Amino acid sequence: MGDESEASPSKVGGVIPFFFYDAIGRIIPGAFAIVGILVTLKGSNLLATWPSVIQSTFPKDSTAGYATSVILLFLGAAHFLGSILGSLSSACIERPWRLVFPLNLDGLARFIGVTDARALSSRFQKLFAAELNDRNLNQASFLCLYHVWAADQNLGAMATRIDAECLGVQSSFFVSLLLAMFAWLKILTHGFVVDICDWIWVVSVSVIAVGAGLSFGYMRKRRLYGRFALFFATSREERGTGE
Repeated sequence: MGDESEASPSKVGGVIPFFFYDAIGRIIPGAFAIVGILVTLKGSNLLATWPSVIQSTFPKDSTAGYATSVILLFLGAAHFLGSILGSLSSACIERPWRLVFPLNLDGLARFIGVTDARALSSRFQKLFAAELNDRNLNQASFLCLYHVWAADQNLGAMATRIDAECLGVQSSFFVSLLLAMFAWLKILTHGFVVDICDWIWVVSVSVIAVGAGLSFGYMRKRRLYGRFALFFATSREERGTGE
């Protein structure tokens, strides 16, 4: 009976907040893009008059149903746009980044704190009958993710959260780069003679772009290497229980 209970995967307590993961990975970047597009089109007027815009959207005599409908419409539009941004940012950000800053087994060993990745490669080959190398590291990480889900659903949910965070940062980096490019283009075309609100906006999106780029570089490693770390930790033989 003890072996049977040990072999059964753990259950996630309560309902996994997948909507929360959608909010991190899609809704927040989509909302950021919507606000950024509005500011880019309206210019400093929107930054200076945003309280009146909110007041006109939600007047004092507005009903709860009206307010809820507007919010749901905004969330739906943000989710739709965020889903598109995920694909675009993958093609424009993630793939070029992978070529310039490739992840490899040596980096994996340093990230999870082991001397080398030979033990991990050996475990991967025994369980999946496939060789682990630098070229297939990204594809092999999905097998590790599925193994983690089967071994412990709580750890699987943790890995899913990391995926959502990485997607959110990746899309936000893509959006902030575009917004910063258009903002600086406006500054240059006006000969650096613009309203103070325009300067605030261009500095803000530039700082966001730099921060999002640094975050994406870290989250990309955490997403990929973390899958192997969880696989290594949940491997029964590695814990000494596989006789």
